[in-house]
Amino acid sequence: MKTFQLFVLLGSCLGQTKLNQIDTQLAKCQGINLLELTIEDTLAHFRSGNLLPSQLTACYLTRIQKMNPFLNAIIETNPDAMAIALTLDKTLAKRDLPLYGIPILVKDNIGTLDQMETTAGCVALLGARPKKDADVVKRLRRLGAVVLGKTNMSELSG
Repeated sequence: MKTFQLFVLLGSCLGQTKLNQIDTQLAKCQGINLLELTIEDTLAHFRSGNLLPSQLTACYLTRIQKMNPFLNAIIETNPDAMAIALTLDKTLAKRDLPLYGIPILVKDNIGTLDQMETTAGCVALLGARPKKDADVVKRLRRLGAVVLGKTNMSELSG
């Protein structure tokens, strides 16, 4: 094996080890295991007061911040996500919505009417901001979801 290949292999193994450590460290939010959490479980925690939408959103934003340098899976996080989640913390009337406070990610070719760009992974589209939410995003928001960010994708892929 050539020296270069050995360093690439070693670097990959070290990166995976570090990623696993981070994943283990950030697997819990307010004592709740995020890796096994379902939407139904999350809603039950919200109803019982064990967890708030803002706490869950903060936990996921921290996971993204710490893990994304290794994964490059998230192209952008929503700068308004915490404000939206904090508003939901105070909005008891909406707690019966099926996605109340659930943080979600959308693919970067789905338009969102917020501070995030919609580039479809294409440098030529940097700065592109749609004039309205895509229909699917409108529906998700009406159901109570918090748009956490945009997932990375191959340039202009569908």
